[in-house]
Amino acid sequence: MKLFKLCRSAPNHIVCTIFICVCMILAAGPPSWAEGRVALVIGNSNYRFIPRLDNPTNDARAMADALRESGFLLVGDGAQIDIDKSAFDNLTREFGHRLTNQTVGLFYFAGHAVQVHGINYLAPVQANPKLETDVKFDFVDANTIVDVMAEARNRFNIIILDSCRNNPWTQSRTRSIGGGLAQMRVAAGMVVSYSTQPGNVASDGVSGHSPYTESMIESMKKPGLDVYRFFNDIGLGVKRKTNGEQQPWISMSPIEGEFFFHPQKSQTDPAGNAGGTPVDEVDYQFWTSIKNTENQGLFREYLRRFPNGAFIAVAKNMLEDSSARSNAKAAKLDPQVSAMPVGKAFDEAMPGSSRSMAHDGQAECDRLASGPKDQQRLAPGVERNAVLAKQAIIECRSAVFNNRHNLRLQFQLARSLDVDEKIDEAAVLMEFVASQGYTAAESYMGWLYEYGRGVPKNHEKAIKYYTLAIKKGDAYAKDGLYRLDAKLP
Repeated sequence: MKLFKLCRSAPNHIVCTIFICVCMILAAGPPSWAEGRVALVIGNSNYRFIPRLDNPTNDARAMADALRESGFLLVGDGAQIDIDKSAFDNLTREFGHRLTNQTVGLFYFAGHAVQVHGINYLAPVQANPKLETDVKFDFVDANTIVDVMAEARNRFNIIILDSCRNNPWTQSRTRSIGGGLAQMRVAAGMVVSYSTQPGNVASDGVSGHSPYTESMIESMKKPGLDVYRFFNDIGLGVKRKTNGEQQPWISMSPIEGEFFFHPQKSQTDPAGNAGGTPVDEVDYQFWTSIKNTENQGLFREYLRRFPNGAFIAVAKNMLEDSSARSNAKAAKLDPQVSAMPVGKAFDEAMPGSSRSMAHDGQAECDRLASGPKDQQRLAPGVERNAVLAKQAIIECRSAVFNNRHNLRLQFQLARSLDVDEKIDEAAVLMEFVASQGYTAAESYMGWLYEYGRGVPKNHEKAIKYYTLAIKKGDAYAKDGLYRLDAKLP
């Protein structure tokens, strides 16, 4: 009740609104996707040597929002806007590192692109070819994206190119540069989607978005469209928007299983018999992805996500069997490792070791963002000025996404956001974690109030948080009280 009374005052209204939204998101948990989903979204409008394109940045931002709603984690934490060659290469490399054989990958590009001798090249904002050979140095070969995604050896990838515009570099000695794009080779389990047919030029649109991206986002929000129906629906949408003048095109290879941007409940039972008990599509996909494993955590996650799922009884039996086998194996393990208590200080549990005991996708968040004096850390820790913030944010968002009640991971995400100067978001999340009694977050909130980062400077509140943390043995909090010239409790 005190929180809502506080929120009634105007100065606190925005912060409280954000805080309540964060709490609701954490309570509700993430959407239940059977596989991880990773996307790189790029929109280039402000080219340096040719006229500006109106829509690509709008399209990229809208696409990033739609993909996030569909469960995708975004490289760079959002749409990447007006990217030069160096940044393009770095983002592509990071995208490749994020893909695994357990993820679905999606690459989206809106902007200028050209074809030279049947090879498609995507144009960074600094592109200005004078010779045909300049394209190989100044542009990004679209086949590089194919290779990066194929290397993950996952079951499904999508490449989306909203870039079949006229060649704007007609004044240079680049006669072999063609308008429109060529049809590309595709790797196993891949769809390459073009805004129009190979060799043709697409409309840039008059509504602030291209008709192709606008139609794709509309189709993405329709429940129950598998890959084939999804791209067919896009084509129909573009046809309507352009009065039949533009026809999207796809190249694809066979795809294992099914994929839905927005699943819906199936009207068949798990065996595929029409008229059986309705089974949620996500329930079925999730169960299919774990049923052949012995990972107890995945079975527990199934029971948590689907308390009324179609496979509850089987999951419980398999969990019991897997637990019995694990107990038998545990007796043979090194007792120092097998008996390591979760939540104990890393230094006490594994003295002198740099090994992280985190699991279920948490390890990278722990390695990149844990505080060196956080009593509940599971890694050696990184000083604040050494945190690789952007990478840590990506890893920690993913970890929190999959472990929504884990205060340690939430603290590390908030710490990374603060280092990256996203101080308002950091302060809201950090205060939530501190309110749950997480010691390192209490100490950190003292520091935020001491210096006024993301919250109004308030030494009284700083002392309050420092005192809470000191009672639990936090070393940073003691330093903070000394700075404030306050007495130790």
